[in-house]
Amino acid sequence: MFMPGIGGAIGLRLKYFTEEFMDANFGELHWKEIGRKIEKGGYPDQGNGIYAQKLPYDQWLKFNIAQRTHQHILEMIGFQIPLVLLAATGSGLAAAICGWALVIGRIVYTMGYLNEKKGPNARQPGMVIMSIAALVLVGFAIKGCIDMIL
Repeated sequence: MFMPGIGGAIGLRLKYFTEEFMDANFGELHWKEIGRKIEKGGYPDQGNGIYAQKLPYDQWLKFNIAQRTHQHILEMIGFQIPLVLLAATGSGLAAAICGWALVIGRIVYTMGYLNEKKGPNARQPGMVIMSIAALVLVGFAIKGCIDMIL
């Protein structure tokens, strides 16, 4: 899995919320309330809803961690991509290097978060990599803006 936050959440969703699981736990209720057969995948449950309540604790924890890493990607990407582009006005090479550092940091962050033996604090090295890259990008973005003004 290249991006475990994305692939992990979808993979675990399909692994845990199978057609059999959904039908056994919610099929009758879903048919009564909605008037059609329930589908696999557990949508729209994001890990804390009625479907996830039926998961064993270890599956619930893994699914929620995968959901959280995916959400973190979505929270960060909205400023990271524009920041890389803006920093490229200051230095294209530095922006490219820092852009790759963000990708590597994201992978380290996600793999650390998913590490069951070390716990969620194992994500910190990835966060450090991403934070340093973001600070360098801010510096080059400021440089690029100043260069354009002058």
